[in-house]
Amino acid sequence: MLHSDYDSKREKLETEISLLRRKYEAERDALTTELFIAICEQRDVRAMNVKECAEYLGVSEGSIRKSVAEKSIPFFRVGESVRFSKMELDRWKRGEWRSPMEELANIYLNTKRDRKK
Repeated sequence: MLHSDYDSKREKLETEISLLRRKYEAERDALTTELFIAICEQRDVRAMNVKECAEYLGVSEGSIRKSVAEKSIPFFRVGESVRFSKMELDRWKRGEWRSPMEELANIYLNTKRDRKK
């Protein structure tokens, strides 16, 4: 009997934790979006959508979507929408932008090299 009471309480707690986690994540995502919009408005920066990005770079929307899927172009998400920063795209065009994986590899290699010294 005690074992089933324990299991029942445990399931209730796990359900409550799961609900709280989902609520927290939804609130965090909403605040992140609000913060990003506020920063953009403060800096007079506008995030571009796929169509605007394609026009800015002079390529097709399909090409932009492919680059997003390959993570070979700087982008971020606002909810489920993909957005682009003109500043990051300019860095990317000049060859100054590296993907997150390239950045991590660079950090790893530099750390490894520094340890050998």
